Amino acid sequence: MQLHEIWKEIIESHEGYWNYIPRGPLFNYNLGTSNGAAWVAGYHDARAVLLHDVDIALEFGMDSNIWQEREPAKPEWAPFADREVFFVWCDIMYRGSLVDRVELASVDGGRATLPFPEKRDGEWIVMDRPYHLARVIDDIQGGREFEEYFERSGIRKWPA
Repeated sequence: MQLHEIWKEIIESHEGYWNYIPRGPLFNYNLGTSNGAAWVAGYHDARAVLLHDVDIALEFGMDSNIWQEREPAKPEWAPFADREVFFVWCDIMYRGSLVDRVELASVDGGRATLPFPEKRDGEWIVMDRPYHLARVIDDIQGGREFEEYFERSGIRKWPA
C-alpha cells in the first residue's frame, strides 16, 4: 500500500470506521535520557484502528512541544471561550510503522481538534490532508462541532 492510499482511507472515513482505544498504554513512547537513565518524555493518549484494514492506525495526543518550555499558546485563530491551545502530534501508522505525522491543535479546553495552520500572505491556511485528519480525529473523540470551530477560527483550507 502506498502513502496516498493510506491518506485516501483516512480522508474518506468517519467515527464509525474506527475502533477507538482512548485509554491504556500504547507502547510508543518519546524517550529521553538523563545521567544514563531513560525516562518517558511523552506519549500518545489514544489510538484508533481502521476497522476494515487493521494495518492502518492513528495514534494521537502526544505534546508536540515536549522539549520546549513555553506557556500554552493563545493564537489569534483561536477566538474561543478557552483561548489556550495545546499542540499535539497525530501519527499515522501502517503495520506498526510510523509513515506520516501531522501536528494538530487541541482548542477550547479540549472541546475540538483543529489542524495546525500556517500563515501565508497574511491569512491562516491549512492544507487538505491535515484538515481532513483533524476532522476525523475530532469525530473519533466524540466532537460534533468541527465545522463550526473551523469556521470560527478563520483558518482557510487550501486548496478550497
